[in-house]
Amino acid sequence: MDEQTPREQASPGTRARVRDSFARQGLMAHLGARIARIAPGCVHIEQAIVAGFEQAIRAAV
Repeated sequence: MDEQTPREQASPGTRARVRDSFARQGLMAHLGARIARIAPGCVHIEQAIVAGFEQAIRAAV
């Protein structure tokens, strides 16, 4: 995040609001998700692949 130019960075107030909102999302914490990047109009969320959280996909037969 530090390599962004000032134009690509969200304001400190916006960053704080996004982080506060994210912190209130219990499911995100349960899944181990974290905010990786906050930019104007864009938030990147990362989550490690954890056994038991992958979605089962079954082909129709």
